Amino acid sequence: MQDSSKKSNSFSIAIATSLIAFLVVGAFRYSPSFRSLVLSGADVAVPQPESDEQSLAQGPSETDDQSERDPLLVRASGALQTASGVRVGAVRTIPWSDDRLIPAKLELDPARHYAVTAPADVIVEELICPLGKKVHRGEPLLEMSSSQLTTLRGGLMRQQLLTQKAQRSVDWHREIEKRVKEIIEKIEATSDNPSRDWLPPPSVQTADYGAKILSAYAKYWAAMQFSQISERAVNSGVMAEKAVIERTTDRETAKAMLRGAIEQSRFDVEQAILAAESDLAAAEGALQSIQADMRRYLGLKKWDDAVAAKPIDSLLPDRFVHYSPGDGIVLERYFANGERAATGELVVLVADIDSLWCVGDLRQGDWDLLQLHEGDEVSAEIVGLESLGRVAAKIEMVGGTVQSNSGSIRLTASIANQERRFRPGMIARLILNRPTKAMVVPLNAIFSNDGVDYLVKQESKDEFRLVPIKVGRRSNDMAEINEGASDGWNILVSGVFPIASQAFLEKE
Repeated sequence: MQDSSKKSNSFSIAIATSLIAFLVVGAFRYSPSFRSLVLSGADVAVPQPESDEQSLAQGPSETDDQSERDPLLVRASGALQTASGVRVGAVRTIPWSDDRLIPAKLELDPARHYAVTAPADVIVEELICPLGKKVHRGEPLLEMSSSQLTTLRGGLMRQQLLTQKAQRSVDWHREIEKRVKEIIEKIEATSDNPSRDWLPPPSVQTADYGAKILSAYAKYWAAMQFSQISERAVNSGVMAEKAVIERTTDRETAKAMLRGAIEQSRFDVEQAILAAESDLAAAEGALQSIQADMRRYLGLKKWDDAVAAKPIDSLLPDRFVHYSPGDGIVLERYFANGERAATGELVVLVADIDSLWCVGDLRQGDWDLLQLHEGDEVSAEIVGLESLGRVAAKIEMVGGTVQSNSGSIRLTASIANQERRFRPGMIARLILNRPTKAMVVPLNAIFSNDGVDYLVKQESKDEFRLVPIKVGRRSNDMAEINEGASDGWNILVSGVFPIASQAFLEKE
């Protein structure tokens, strides 16, 4: 209440001061006696009205000469200054906050919105999550149907069986390889004194790879036995030495054949494993391709057998549920229930609008703002919602190229929208602050006449000069001076009009 009273008194005083100044100027102009009274204390001689003949006889006065010499110099007595409410201030340089307004538009954050398209020619059966409702990633979004899905599910089951078959083949060959290696290790440990005590029982499978080795080992063992018997028979004189040589040859031949069988079986089992692994890789690749198609149908980020394997209705195998690809609200739907959508057509738009992008274009005149970096704090104003004030924003990206169609550089900032007051498509302004310094004066210190702006500079106690200036940026109460003045000048900041108008009244 007290502040309102003070503002009312100040307003009344300002009106009264302006009225007095107007009356003083009018009296000064049209009343010679008042003008003589006011200037009685000044050094300026005021000529009295006289006839035209006297004026011609006397010639031009000293005041007229002075006006012609310096028309922008004004002399004002102390009485006139007091009556006009003259107050002197200074031209000064201060920090100036340079707000740039960049036209912009609110857009969805590309990382926070998801366009759900038809994975094939489908019929949109039902939108499970209604428009405007929140949906989380992996939750059912809509139900569709497609005849292609039945074929795809059959292909999936077949490929799963082929993959399992290929996996069992790999496992079996690896187990055979393990047993063959164990047999080879035993043989190599007893190569000089072969024995049949360690041989695996018939129930242990070694396939052809182990069978070849065991057959060669049996022949080597038999040759070793015959050789040893022959040596004992020769020593006792029962058998000729020639027979011993033949048995020894048979033994060495059997040993060589055993080594060959070992190497061949080792190579064969390795090749068999590689072939089985190749078949498995091909089966898994085909399975993953079918799973990728299924994930596209269902909208799954990762494969889930429990979700994908079974149809939602055994009587309707062509129907399937498409799951939400991310968190957000259902912003738009483009097909009604029962409508057909072609492959790739947009069906539903899901977006998280808790954060929006404010995208503007930096024109050439604003390229000095390219020093902005990702993460810099700025602000934005939404057209039509100015009552909300400025909204905090953060620079996300400064474009790296000039757009050929507009000659501008794209500038993107993000704004928080947890309360969902803003919507994509709204027009906005990015407010970019660039701290600078400026030479300023109060707005009241500027006098304008015929499109020219002036400052009233104090030359002495009773003399004032009108100085033409160029005005730059303006605020509510200050103006920037671009040309015509210097920092530190003493100028009139109050009572400007009554004093400045004298220069133009005297011309008339």
